[in-house]
Amino acid sequence: MTDSTSTPTNPQDYTYLYHSKEWDIQYSVDLYGSTDTKNTITDSEINVASLDGAVKLTLQKDKISLNRKLLLIVMVDKSRSIQTAWNQIQSTLLNLMASILSSDLEIVTELIFFNDTSFRLVWNKDNYKQLILNEHPNGKTCFASAFSLCGDIIRNYYRKGSSFKSDKDFNANSDTAVVFLTDGSHTTTRDHKKSFKDLRDLIDTITDSTITVHTMGFTPNSRFNDLDGIRKMLGNKPGIYQYAESTDGLYALKDKLQFIFKCIFTTSDTLESTMTIKTLSVKFLDTKSPVRVHSMIFDQQATCDLNLGVYCEDLNYKGPVDIEINIGKGLWSHTCTVLPKLNIGPHFEYFASLTRVDVELNQLLEQIKQHKDQSSKPTDAQKAQYLQSVLHYQKTLSEFDNHTIMKFPSIIRSDIVNLKKSCLDISSKLMEIINSWNRSSWSTESNQKLADISYQFVFKNAGRQRRISYKVAKNIQSINRDSQKLKDLEVDLDVFDDIEDKDEQSRLESSKQLFACILSLSDWVELLEEKDILGFGLSIQRPESVVDDPTQIRIQEVSTTFLGKSSIEDAIALSLEVNTHEKTTGGFQVGANNQSVAVRGRGREPINSWLPLYLHAEHWKAIKYQLKNIIAYFVTLDPLAFAQDQLNSIFLVLGTMISQNDIGERQLFLIFQLIRTLKEIVSHFNYVPRMKQQLKNMLSNSIYLISEQPKNLYVLISYCLVLDNNDLNEIFGTSDKWLQFWEKVIESSIRRACYSIFNQWQQVKVDSFISEIIYGSKDLVITEVVNDEKVEEPVDPNSPEELMKTLLSFKYEKPEIVNYEYEKYLEVKPMDYIKDDPTRKHPEALNRSKLRPLIKLSQIMENDAYPPVRSLINIMKFTNHWRKIYKDETIWQEIDSKFGIPPDHWINSMKEALKPLEGCTTNQGFATYLYTANQLYSDENKRLSNDLMIHQLRSMVVQGITYRINRFATGAVEAGDYTNTYCDPMQCILTIKKNVDLRHFEVIKKMELDLQFSQVTQAGLKSGDMAVFYSAIPSVGDIRFPKFVHEFYHPKRVPFAKQKLIAFLSNVKITFDDFGNIFTNLVKQQSWNIGKKYYLTLEAHWSTQEMRIIWREILYHRYLYESQYNLLDK
Repeated sequence: MTDSTSTPTNPQDYTYLYHSKEWDIQYSVDLYGSTDTKNTITDSEINVASLDGAVKLTLQKDKISLNRKLLLIVMVDKSRSIQTAWNQIQSTLLNLMASILSSDLEIVTELIFFNDTSFRLVWNKDNYKQLILNEHPNGKTCFASAFSLCGDIIRNYYRKGSSFKSDKDFNANSDTAVVFLTDGSHTTTRDHKKSFKDLRDLIDTITDSTITVHTMGFTPNSRFNDLDGIRKMLGNKPGIYQYAESTDGLYALKDKLQFIFKCIFTTSDTLESTMTIKTLSVKFLDTKSPVRVHSMIFDQQATCDLNLGVYCEDLNYKGPVDIEINIGKGLWSHTCTVLPKLNIGPHFEYFASLTRVDVELNQLLEQIKQHKDQSSKPTDAQKAQYLQSVLHYQKTLSEFDNHTIMKFPSIIRSDIVNLKKSCLDISSKLMEIINSWNRSSWSTESNQKLADISYQFVFKNAGRQRRISYKVAKNIQSINRDSQKLKDLEVDLDVFDDIEDKDEQSRLESSKQLFACILSLSDWVELLEEKDILGFGLSIQRPESVVDDPTQIRIQEVSTTFLGKSSIEDAIALSLEVNTHEKTTGGFQVGANNQSVAVRGRGREPINSWLPLYLHAEHWKAIKYQLKNIIAYFVTLDPLAFAQDQLNSIFLVLGTMISQNDIGERQLFLIFQLIRTLKEIVSHFNYVPRMKQQLKNMLSNSIYLISEQPKNLYVLISYCLVLDNNDLNEIFGTSDKWLQFWEKVIESSIRRACYSIFNQWQQVKVDSFISEIIYGSKDLVITEVVNDEKVEEPVDPNSPEELMKTLLSFKYEKPEIVNYEYEKYLEVKPMDYIKDDPTRKHPEALNRSKLRPLIKLSQIMENDAYPPVRSLINIMKFTNHWRKIYKDETIWQEIDSKFGIPPDHWINSMKEALKPLEGCTTNQGFATYLYTANQLYSDENKRLSNDLMIHQLRSMVVQGITYRINRFATGAVEAGDYTNTYCDPMQCILTIKKNVDLRHFEVIKKMELDLQFSQVTQAGLKSGDMAVFYSAIPSVGDIRFPKFVHEFYHPKRVPFAKQKLIAFLSNVKITFDDFGNIFTNLVKQQSWNIGKKYYLTLEAHWSTQEMRIIWREILYHRYLYESQYNLLDK
């Protein structure tokens, strides 16, 4: 191949650029200061003075091949033995299909499931999920059937064997990747070797496409030699091999499969190359020579990035370096000349040292790989040497301090972090191999693991250079578009340099001191120079449900520690190699006590997540093109999985922050800046209409209409902090609407809490608790706190003022509830079932006995419910005062002019507004909430009376308990049973009273029937007159029938028990006339078939011998009846 264009470099240049028709190349050689280094651990221990460095090369091929399609064939073993890993396989396949459907790459996907036989899954975008989930492992393993079906698919796709003339020259313009997954070996009688040969012969006929076969073994039952041979021999280009076993962890198989798919989607070609350094004093670190053979892996954009370690033995050498590169067998050759660049500084020394460790670890891996079978297993001396080497490298890696790394410039810091990650990972995997040798003799399993990590690091290192991941391939056009916008972004830093006003300069300095990254020690302006952005840290947990409902994220702690985006990313990357993914990022967990940490904040608080802050218009420019990825990663850990409802997760963070007690000054700084950020976010995503609709639904629809209600109250209230006055006036208008809104908030909170509290209760006990709220209880003594002294007073009717005072002044004491035993704490009194009970009258009358259940329930909900009432009071006060600050849109100019720091009067006035109201200092319960809402949101001449507030509270609680289950709540709205507690609380109480009384009446009626039955049956069982006994026998199917049967379990308590049991079980009544003639009749129209269970129970109480005698009598009675009516033949 001849050069068409060449751009020679000036000897003073540090970068060599070359361009031809089909190749672009960029070279640079960096040398990193003066260090003392050693040869590899296996060489002599003589110190060699040298300059470590790196050759950086970026090679761009012609992009003609980028338009090629990909045929992906996934063959999945579904034999019985793979059932332990089946959930992981299904999950990986579902993720794969979702990724392919959302990808901009043209991919044809075929799924083959095989056991004794194999079949092709015929799927589409609507049914693939259900089809994959319907598959279950069973049967044996037949490789022959899988190979045959795979061959049929390839033959049809490439039109092989067709007689049509037009098909002879058919070019699919496609490449094929086959993924073969199994946990065992071929176990059927079919000839799998012949099927393998037929498939290989077919592939050999396809000369214009690349066909690669990748294999995956699971458990030691999978044969490495077979799978390794399949991936080498079956395709026209070798694939990769991966191995996992159950002891590797719950998600090992899923991770390995995703690694294979990542390599398929991000790799376009691999070419062998030879690089030769013509300058004698410069050599490659790994080969210790000027020549290096390397596999160049090109991504889907036909680009290959290489970063190869070198060293220079001549410390004084300052001349140019000549490098020759030869690709393929005569495909392309070129020589370039570039002047090395000398870099001095601690961060370059770190990079040089880590590069050397990385090279030496890979050399150690190559040495260990030589022990690939039983004949070459390592000796004890070799094991000891390998172990010593790995321990040495692990100790060396521990000396690269993470805190020091975080202070390096972000550009080189990322490279250092990736290098350290790679070294940590490979050292831990090598340690695992060596330990397995020491625990037992060499095994095939060890060989499988060696092959597995070999491919991991071949492709991982390439991926580290390219910065391309599997997730990027899922939506490459969208990512490229946003990345290009960010790349083209020009941040105007002159805005800050041109400030002349001293006050403004002082405000900028204050902002830079406050908003600075704790890891890199760079302020937000310095970060902005590198298009990096500043935000704050959080500690969160993600249950699986966040994928569908982002507000299910659990905010454990919001830190006032500020961090740069690149810093937190690098901190997470470093922590991932030491801890698990869940312990670092929060992962997807269930449980309230699991704590994950990526980095510690100013106060040693845990941080595992991050969100950006607005701060300034120039800072926002760098945020908005990354916003979707940031929010999607915050919610789902997938930066490409953005959905607009994920914005609610940030509102949840804001709501959580303003709900806290004793909010400090630094927290207020962050809260006000987060509101400013959310203001810009909702504008950027045009989210305001959705927010307004949710607030309107809360006001106009019943809170019991579940489908119309918000899933999180913190989110809903936080909307009120961001919307402007015009939007809120459109929704609320008057103060009456605001008061109604806050009452709906507490009512919704009560209903949600009641589900948890009363979920396992029997209905009769629930009715008892409701009845006490409606009717009160007898002879109750309420303990009231007056000047910290307990005074007991008999319950007498009191004025509404005194009753309200009691509700506001009772002292909060944390409920001692063990194992969710709410029933014991609430001291539910059994209901007295008395007909026409005089105490069950006048539910509208207020007395102090009706307060006891309200106070008990308030104690629980004040702190232990979600959201707790205490936090709702805090949010209400914050919202009320914020709307006084937020008079118009000029407030944003006020905070922006101070570079993100809120004005002092905002801070001081908010601190004052968050103090408890007079008379509400001993508890933060229901009554305090209603009283606070009434004080803040009602005109002085329109405030609710005390008796009305108490009735409202009673109605909210009884209705919340009654309709605590969603289907009951929605049913009540549809049936018209729901009553507005704000407009007519007494009507609500009377409606609930009617329901309770109806159930009360049904209980009394049942008791009367039970009593009546008891009288009749007892009389029949005790009577010596058989006619009376016959009349007492209930019909089969009567709810009283089992109880009647149980009476015969105690024969001594029933007179003439034997005769009565025979008559009962035979269902035949025998009488005689005066002449001794026998007459028979049925006792009941339907006879009871006793069944084995009841017979054995009677036998246990009567004895086996006695029951045999009784049963003969029963059969005789039936014979007499059947004989009389000629039923024997029938």
